[in-house]
Amino acid sequence: MSDLSLVDGPVPLLFNVLAVLGGLWLMAGGRRLWLRAVAPALLGGIAGMALLWYLAEEAYGWWDESFPRLLYFWAGGAVAAAILLVPRLLAGRRILGRVATVMAVLCVLLAAVAQANVQYALFPTVASVFTVEGLSAGSITAVVGSRPPDFPAPPATTESNWMPPPDMPAHGSVYRAAIPGTVSGYRGNDAYVYLPPAYLADPEGSNLPVLVLIHGRPGGSDSWTSSGKLAAAMDSYAAAHRGLAPVVVMPDLSMGGASRWPLCLDSGVARSATYLGVDVPAWVRGTLGAGTASKRQWAIGGLSSGGTCALQLAVNFPQAYPTFLDLSGESEPSVHGGRDRLVREYFDGDPDAFAAQNAQDVLARRTFPGTAGRFVAGIEDNKYGNELDPLYAAARKAGMQVRFDKVPGTHSWHMWAAELPRQMPWLMQRTGLVR
Repeated sequence: MSDLSLVDGPVPLLFNVLAVLGGLWLMAGGRRLWLRAVAPALLGGIAGMALLWYLAEEAYGWWDESFPRLLYFWAGGAVAAAILLVPRLLAGRRILGRVATVMAVLCVLLAAVAQANVQYALFPTVASVFTVEGLSAGSITAVVGSRPPDFPAPPATTESNWMPPPDMPAHGSVYRAAIPGTVSGYRGNDAYVYLPPAYLADPEGSNLPVLVLIHGRPGGSDSWTSSGKLAAAMDSYAAAHRGLAPVVVMPDLSMGGASRWPLCLDSGVARSATYLGVDVPAWVRGTLGAGTASKRQWAIGGLSSGGTCALQLAVNFPQAYPTFLDLSGESEPSVHGGRDRLVREYFDGDPDAFAAQNAQDVLARRTFPGTAGRFVAGIEDNKYGNELDPLYAAARKAGMQVRFDKVPGTHSWHMWAAELPRQMPWLMQRTGLVR
């Protein structure tokens, strides 16, 4: 039951059917009800739809051109149903009819929410609504133990030198972890860390590669696990490689849900770039003992604004992340109001300070012969699919080994959750885990 899909199959269809039946019930009545209640409710729904569009795309820039317009109609229907609740309750003479009215409104509201989830796959299964996939109740420090500063690091674990012990667990586990901003001073919510079966079997004897994954906006450090099915994807890879998979670190880039996100920049808002490029690798090496053999063991990836972040880190901290995966990223870090507002609010009006970190500007003045990456965008992504074109060209010109994959899909978890497993063979070759 917990694995029941919320994005395809019978559940979304059931919500739609119940919404239609609920809408018909709410509109059922004589001419007087239509004039006094139904018609005003429909006008209210249209007004609500227009207000949502204005707030989302004009006033605050919540969404972009890739936002499915069908969802505005569902939102309008939900507003109309809510408006009809009171007049329909007053018109009902029996308890059963009033209960049916309340249920009808709930069905329309739930269907609207379900349709948004179908489009973006934020909660792919019933279980993802209530818990983080694969989350362990234990402490990560209890698993990794205490590593003294002079602890001898083993050589890089690879498929050719790894011998799985007989007591190796069948699945990896996800842990919450507080990664301090020792150098950067950055403070955010706890990170999530996936430890594969090989690591759990031998924490001190394995030296696995590290994949840092960045979430998008909206989102948080649990997005890759709850929406992206990260644990299942890594467990599947590990099952095909004798328990081997990367240690996956998913930090919080919302600065604890702040009104102004730091955007993976070192700015007046926060030094989040230094947090990702210095503090996170230092914590992983010192606490987990992973990725200590060489910089080759490190890769960074992300989706949407997290993809933008991945490329920024690859060009500003190439010694930390020589491999990157940019899924549906933007052409540059952005806020509603454009570059001028970002420069004003984040860099005290200094455009050169922004250009010093902006990936496309850095690519124009530096070369990166040791860096490799993949750009990926959905064919039906009307906005971000096109924004990656100039970045791909700039990366090639700067000497990076890059490829641009345009795949079926939109700007949603449907594409991102499916694409990460497809990129794993290449990522693990780059990090040295497999040949």
